[in-house]
Amino acid sequence: MRNPPTPTFGSLVQMLGIQGNLPTVGFDFNLQRRAVLDHHVRETYRANALIRAEKIKQPMFVVWPDNSSDIDPTRNHDAATEIVQTVNCIGVSIIVSVVLQQPAGHISNTP
Repeated sequence: MRNPPTPTFGSLVQMLGIQGNLPTVGFDFNLQRRAVLDHHVRETYRANALIRAEKIKQPMFVVWPDNSSDIDPTRNHDAATEIVQTVNCIGVSIIVSVVLQQPAGHISNTP
């Protein structure tokens, strides 16, 4: 495995990527929407424990990729609360890839 390129100028940014994964593999991932969000929350809390134990560095921000919340947190209070509580726990911003429900039944995926 090759090392990632090192920047030649500027400062390094410490980030943390969380891959929550699906509870089960398959095409029924939309049926697992809450579980996917819960997995990202749980893995972020686990990472926070490692940060507090000084086993990994404190990130400047966290990234939850790939539809980490298929539940629109702008329309679902419970999902929004989970995300906000997780941000408060880790103490930095989390970039969350979410599926948003748009007018007229359209949806969009946005960070």
